[in-house]
Amino acid sequence: QDFLPKETLLTLMHEVGFTNIALDIDQQTYEQDLRQFVETVRRRDTCSQLIAIPDAHYRMGLQRLITEIEQAGDQLLPAQVEFCLLTLRAEKP
Repeated sequence: QDFLPKETLLTLMHEVGFTNIALDIDQQTYEQDLRQFVETVRRRDTCSQLIAIPDAHYRMGLQRLITEIEQAGDQLLPAQVEFCLLTLRAEKP
């Protein structure tokens, strides 16, 4: 949802003159304990999606995660993590 649809990206590449365009998408999903996830979120500079949201919203979201972790005590807090690796190859004549 954060990126152009595959078809749109391929069309744009073709429109600007690229040929032999190949696009591979590899979607990965795994579970991670929320305690580990929050350590990633604390490093806002490592994730463009976190940089893109307003500062106040980032702080509120981070505080919400911290509060949920504190309230859970020793209880496991699984969080589903998803990422997508996009590989685009093309030739420019």
